[in-house]
Amino acid sequence: MTPTWLDVAEALDKAQDWPGLLVHCRRWTQAEPDDADAWYSLGVAYGSLGHDHENIEAYREALRLKPDYFDAWNNLGAAYGRLDRPREAVEAVKEALRLKPDYFDARYNLGTAYGKLGRYPEAIEAYREALRLKYDYADAWHNLGLAYALSGNRSEALEAVKELWRYDPKKAEKLFNFIMQP
Repeated sequence: MTPTWLDVAEALDKAQDWPGLLVHCRRWTQAEPDDADAWYSLGVAYGSLGHDHENIEAYREALRLKPDYFDAWNNLGAAYGRLDRPREAVEAVKEALRLKPDYFDARYNLGTAYGKLGRYPEAIEAYREALRLKYDYADAWHNLGLAYALSGNRSEALEAVKELWRYDPKKAEKLFNFIMQP
């Protein structure tokens, strides 16, 4: 049996062969331009190679073809975040969460985007929801503590440091030192 375009893309993704995935997905989108999975996979390839402008365009095309494509919304939000476009990141990730409310990565990405906007209460809420879903994620504890500290809530920031200490003592020490600065 001949593998499908998607089978090959999944194998290349699993092998982390990003240049190979890029070549494959370019061919796939040419052969089947109306396949949302082809465009999504092309976005993954571009993103994995650090080409965020191109991966945004690929995800947008996947979403044009399939507007309820959860993974494309979430990855689009992450790409906007990497390009320091937090407002667009918030909107994309909110759409992902509308489709799949209990997805950890989307909650975490939302917290990151709100944090970049300086909207710390919303960032705190998003990180708390992310930690409800994946309690042992050190980066979420770190960012939660940082959001509390930047919002002026030192006591809650220190509570986050206590939890972070369990998962990443080095990060906890750095965050503690930041919080305790005069």
